Amino acid sequence: MLNNETKIKELDAFLSEFVSLPELIIKSMERAFEDQDLKNVVSTFSKPLQEQFNGISEFIKTQIQNETAQNVEQVNKMVKMASALQMIATAKSIAQNLKAGFARLGINSIIKEIKKLLIFILTLLKAPDWVLGILLIIDQILNAIFGWDLPDTMPELLSLHERNFSNELAAHFNLLSSIAQLDKEK
Repeated sequence: MLNNETKIKELDAFLSEFVSLPELIIKSMERAFEDQDLKNVVSTFSKPLQEQFNGISEFIKTQIQNETAQNVEQVNKMVKMASALQMIATAKSIAQNLKAGFARLGINSIIKEIKKLLIFILTLLKAPDWVLGILLIIDQILNAIFGWDLPDTMPELLSLHERNFSNELAAHFNLLSSIAQLDKEK
């Protein structure tokens, strides 16, 4: 078990920066949209998104305290080799102005890479499947905040939401199946 706090320095720095992203994204997106309805949609997701980022961070911090020194070292190596702090710094820089679609695409891509790293960490920590499912919820919230594929008509909107929901469920169950397969191979 881990007793030396200095061994999780890389991970702590990454998680501290990670939890600061939602507020930056929300504030920038509120400035990006001129339409008050879109601003309201963005602000509606502010608190849940922040709580989800905080929850993932706290879960990892709690779990890592019960890990072996070898697993802690592996997690820190992952964080360092993945340039996690640099990815967050880049995301923060882009988050300053998200009016342009390319800026939103850029930050969305960086966040996806950060979430991949989180999946690797959570898998190493043997996190329950529901924790990984939170990352899917974060994806959907970010899609709503960034205003991706806003349709012109209500029927088109409802159809799009139904397809997205079905795709999300399929992705979730594929992820669970892959994790179960990995567990069987161990």
